[in-house]
Amino acid sequence: MMPNSIRQQQILDINSGDVCGPFRITWAYWADSGKPTVGGEAPDSSGAYGNCARDTYCSALAVQGYMSKFQQDCNGDGRIDCDDFATIHKTGGYGCKGVPLPEPYGERYRQCKQIVGQLRP
Repeated sequence: MMPNSIRQQQILDINSGDVCGPFRITWAYWADSGKPTVGGEAPDSSGAYGNCARDTYCSALAVQGYMSKFQQDCNGDGRIDCDDFATIHKTGGYGCKGVPLPEPYGERYRQCKQIVGQLRP
C-alpha cells in the first residue's frame, strides 16, 4: 500500500518494542487472531507477522479475529460492547475482567466514544 501522506507513512512504520503497526499488535496477539497474512503469504514465513501488522487491512483482520476469539463482558455490565472490546485490545483476552483501561489509552478511548456518540442519529 502506498501512503498518501507523511502521517500515513508514520502509521505504517510504527514498530516499537514488541508491538507493531497501526493497531500496535504483538506477535502473540497476531497468532491468537489466527495469523492473517497479506497477499497469500504463508503464516509461518519470517515476515508474515510484521507484514500483516503494518498493513491496515490485515491488522484490522487480526483485531477482528482476536475479538472473535476473546469476546467477553469485561466490565460486568451484562453486555459485550465497545467498552469490553477496547479493554480486551489493550489488556489482552485473558486479563480484562474488572481491569480499568490504562491511561492515556483510556482517556483517548473515552474521547473517541464521546465524539462517535455525538455523530449517531
